Amino acid sequence: MFDFLTSISKKKYTEENLFLKDKREIRSLSFVKNADEEVVIEFLNDMDKSYNSDKKGRLAQGSSFEAFLSSVFRLAGFDVEITQKSYIKKGHVYTGDSKVDLILRKGSEKIAVQAKHFRLNTKAPKIITQDNVHNFCGMDDKDYTKKLFITTTLFNPYVYDEIEQNDKAKEIEWYDRYGLLQLLNQLIPETMGKYLLLNSLPESVEKCPDCESGFILTKWSDKTHKYFKGCTMFPVCNHTENIK
Repeated sequence: MFDFLTSISKKKYTEENLFLKDKREIRSLSFVKNADEEVVIEFLNDMDKSYNSDKKGRLAQGSSFEAFLSSVFRLAGFDVEITQKSYIKKGHVYTGDSKVDLILRKGSEKIAVQAKHFRLNTKAPKIITQDNVHNFCGMDDKDYTKKLFITTTLFNPYVYDEIEQNDKAKEIEWYDRYGLLQLLNQLIPETMGKYLLLNSLPESVEKCPDCESGFILTKWSDKTHKYFKGCTMFPVCNHTENIK
């Protein structure tokens, strides 16, 4: 189901390169996040964020996932268009393609994406069913070179059966929450590396305000015989803070 992953990177991993050969050191990274990285990391920090159950809340929930995916694909080098579901022009109401939420373009590629954002921390979480598969398979192919279905929830077992048996479904890439995380690691590895590191740190460890790669830790001074806070990139970065 994840052909899109393998088409992005043509690397083949064997036992002899099981460990990273192109490992980057933390000093070569910048933890200054651009606008798209801010959106991605904020969404991942609270993927199951609660929204109101009214129409406005449901729209906000869906829009947040579309904005997240837009940032992901922009970081991966795609031009991204969020489709208009309905709009008014010269007094007339027009309805767009409700089955396509994003259109991605890169070179000769034109990719249709349907984004389904369902929380898993509700009393009765929604999961993807055969109806979702049938609905997306029924879309107009137009001139899309590829179609992706991406969700934050999970599939029920009949979905896998449908994908295997439905010829149209076989031509679509299907990503549940697990597949989404795999896709992120493939598309935006540096951003995901930042996210994983930042979320692995205890609350007492903060980003250095003066440099791009350092973090503030408590240190001991042999000179003053006192604890203080200093940057891990010392002596490249001389930022220090007194402990009150």
